[in-house]
Amino acid sequence: MKHFYFLLSLISISANAQDINLNISSGNSIYISANNSVQIHGMELSPSAAYTLTENIITKSATPINANSINRVYNVSSPLLSYQGNLVFNYEDTELNGVSETNLVMLIKDSAGNWNATGSVLNTTLNTLTNIFASTIDIYGVTASDNISLNITEFDNINLNIYPNPVLTNLTITFKNPIDITFYDIAGNLILNTNNTSIDVSHLSSGVYFLKIIDLNTNKQTYKKIIKD
Repeated sequence: MKHFYFLLSLISISANAQDINLNISSGNSIYISANNSVQIHGMELSPSAAYTLTENIITKSATPINANSINRVYNVSSPLLSYQGNLVFNYEDTELNGVSETNLVMLIKDSAGNWNATGSVLNTTLNTLTNIFASTIDIYGVTASDNISLNITEFDNINLNIYPNPVLTNLTITFKNPIDITFYDIAGNLILNTNNTSIDVSHLSSGVYFLKIIDLNTNKQTYKKIIKD
């Protein structure tokens, strides 16, 4: 994947013991072309369509939002409106704040100031949480928290069927509403994204994969594990 690098003349960066600020001054911007990416203090944005960061102050803070979240919080002075695509949240083991790493989920702050779990793929080897937003979202902040302490609205798993599992050639997914499906390998790497409910997986190597399934009517999501023979 190509990374988009911006000129320091467009921005200013300041830091102290706990906070790092990226200041995009008035009249300047950072343009990210589709399927390229930019890293901002460990938060990587890879939009699925061209995206422009305009006047903003993006801050990485070491102050957790509560006792169940980690010591890494990204806040923005202006929301990242209508963002669509990949967001990777990097963290350090020293930032876990007593939270069990295996329970980490990404949280996105909304316009009302609420922090919402959006579903994410955790890679404890790379220390990343990855989320692909198939539909647009407004981002007012990003952090990570213990999923056990969260009250997460459940996806309607009763009407979801995935078969066969284990699978050799074709995987079928049935659900009452239109869905978006994203495949990840065991390392958290994106394999494919599709709206098709009959998927040819014959070309995939044998092993464990994770499916991120989004109900396009409600925007609720769930993760399922499949085994490729």
